[in-house]
Amino acid sequence: CTGVNIVNGAQTVGTIWEAAKRDPSCISQSKATAYVRLISLQNSPEAFGGEVTIAANTQNKIQHRDFAALDPEQERLAREMALDGKRYAFKSGDPDPEGENGCNIEEATVALACSALDVTMTVQAKREVGQLWQDITKPPYTNLFRPDLTSRAMWRAVLVLREVEKELRATDKSGLPRGELVAVHENRLILHRVFLDSGIAAEYRNPAVNEDDLVLNVRRVTKSVLIKLAELIERNYPGAYLATLAKNLQKNKNLEVALSGTAVR
Repeated sequence: CTGVNIVNGAQTVGTIWEAAKRDPSCISQSKATAYVRLISLQNSPEAFGGEVTIAANTQNKIQHRDFAALDPEQERLAREMALDGKRYAFKSGDPDPEGENGCNIEEATVALACSALDVTMTVQAKREVGQLWQDITKPPYTNLFRPDLTSRAMWRAVLVLREVEKELRATDKSGLPRGELVAVHENRLILHRVFLDSGIAAEYRNPAVNEDDLVLNVRRVTKSVLIKLAELIERNYPGAYLATLAKNLQKNKNLEVALSGTAVR
């Protein structure tokens, strides 16, 4: 066999390997048997290996993130990130990089979803980000992780996300109506509106723009959006439970309209 992959049984193999490292004799002298099923991929349809991975793993709950890990685009983005000296954690169990060392697939997905023109993806990222990975063969997933998406564009989108979060924590919200709650619960809508700012939209996609300058502009726009959004929510939804409001698509569309001055489609 060549190019063997374990798609169901990784825990068993890992346990055997760990035991062998600690005491080789416990393996060499053992009479235990591990049953193996081999599935040949020779002349198989395209993507059949990924389908086997999903269908065969019935013992453990498969997360939607595991589906995304089967996408070759994720491997490509990880390789590109590595060339820039950063790590991209997209597989379950991968340790998350810290700070400038890289990012994980959840951060990247939220950032890319909130950068989309349609606020629907923003609300979905707030509701349950895992739903965006549910089917890697069609939208919304394929709209986010396109073949023309570069790791640098993805990384800079993540930088915008991180700076928005930092600014929302650091900004004095005492003078805003329910400012603290708006910053926590409507953080994704705020991020979406920051991405839509004409200056930010141009800067984060342009690698020639210094990251320090981008960060300063993100902080400025974040504060402005927070103030406007807090006032709008107080005026239009004064009694709303904000944790629920942030996940309501129609109400977020209404807020989007009020913030942008455009009509709902």
